[in-house]
Amino acid sequence: MYQVAKFVAKNVDGINSEPKVGKYIQIAEMANRWPITSTPGNLKETFKINQFHVGEMKTLEEFISKNKEQNLTHIIADEYSESILSEVYNHEEKFPYLEKIYESKEHGYEYNLKLYKINYDEFAKYLQIKNKNYGT
Repeated sequence: MYQVAKFVAKNVDGINSEPKVGKYIQIAEMANRWPITSTPGNLKETFKINQFHVGEMKTLEEFISKNKEQNLTHIIADEYSESILSEVYNHEEKFPYLEKIYESKEHGYEYNLKLYKINYDEFAKYLQIKNKNYGT
């Protein structure tokens, strides 16, 4: 799982917090940036990857819209994901604005994690069409 986290840490700026691999992200980020020669006083402040909690969000669109300005760039989901992330993992075709850039099983890992880049241009088009169809 650490090797998967290293790949994620090298390729994202902001992701949803993911319980299974999320705990390895900061460790992988430190390894990718080693040696860390100075900190602003708090080691946590040296991390570049923002992690956003899905919490009680009802839709992925709501989650993305809420966190876009804080630099949410990717969505990660695995077989243990719950709520809206489970839908992404199991039915990625429903989310045309997500571009799958990595799946760990394709690289020989038993643990399967999917990493999606958010295409904000496609996301805006998707919302426009959705709003037009629902008259909002």
